[in-house]
Amino acid sequence: MSLLTIDGVSKSFGHHKALHEVSLTIEPGEFVSLLGPSGCGKTTLLRLIAGFMEADTGAIHMEGQDLTGLPPHRRPLNTVFQNYALFPHLSVLDNVAYGPRRGGASKQDAADRAREALLLVGLADLEDRYPREMSGGQQQRVALARAVVNRPKLLLLDEPLSALDLKLRKRMQIELKQLQEKLGCAFVFVTHDQEEAMTMSDRIAVLHAGRIEQVGNGAEIYRRPRTRFVAEFIGDANLVPVGLDDAGRTRILSGGSRAMIGTAVLRPEHLVLTPLRAHPPVGDVLFLDGRVENVTSVGGVTNIYVHAEGHDLVARRLGLAGSDVAVGMPATLEVRWNDLHVLADGVA
Repeated sequence: MSLLTIDGVSKSFGHHKALHEVSLTIEPGEFVSLLGPSGCGKTTLLRLIAGFMEADTGAIHMEGQDLTGLPPHRRPLNTVFQNYALFPHLSVLDNVAYGPRRGGASKQDAADRAREALLLVGLADLEDRYPREMSGGQQQRVALARAVVNRPKLLLLDEPLSALDLKLRKRMQIELKQLQEKLGCAFVFVTHDQEEAMTMSDRIAVLHAGRIEQVGNGAEIYRRPRTRFVAEFIGDANLVPVGLDDAGRTRILSGGSRAMIGTAVLRPEHLVLTPLRAHPPVGDVLFLDGRVENVTSVGGVTNIYVHAEGHDLVARRLGLAGSDVAVGMPATLEVRWNDLHVLADGVA
């Protein structure tokens, strides 16, 4: 049995439909990210699971139990909020012990459980501090300790890393995944950051305009996106029309009478740039002739912009651009057919 089952859930706010018959399952011990841009419905879905609002239609079950009508404090899960929601007048220890105390634990038992949770997140020596005396990363760990102190089977996290600086956020991504594996509980993590989702998740649910566009692991979603939105939202993508040539073979369209059959996704790192040359008879490689329009280097990565076969494409290589790349030079882009993916939704 799945830990959490979301079945045909819809939610509207006035005339705006935030969720359209969303269905999703969460397995025990699984890390699932709800990924999408602002306004896509991911936080609304999290709040429905948590019990802060009720769905208009559909149902949410946890281990077979219908959660409809249950208030947040009676649901067998916990939530970590974006602003952490720590009590400023309580010490770190008392913040974490608050949950067990409300659940009826004795003061000593609650303190013991709080210290165990603080040890788990690496804050055992800071139990006497107050939230105002801690960094953003430390406050985030306190919020996590408070959420896991009762060892819930499901933890909901609403963009808890968004307030941290980039370097700390990357470190916390690794620590959060390690914590989840150590606890063995399921995480449902809301984020708009694709790299964050790819780093931590067992599966990712990509949301757009209140619907789930695709669910899968990071590699599946990146290499085999189902829709144009997923292809563009996850990483960088060159999207080009494809059709059939006179021999019935799939080819990139640059005009002419060949019938269009769909849209192909070409990832920049799969495009190899070489000087313009005669094409060898290699059956598993597609060749696109064009001209270099621009070259930019960011850190250890170089983006090479090429106008080829009537399309503006970008190729990416590690390291700085070498002497073989110059603006205005004729060039050929090569891509293996195995790395070309035609969208399942055709031209959408």
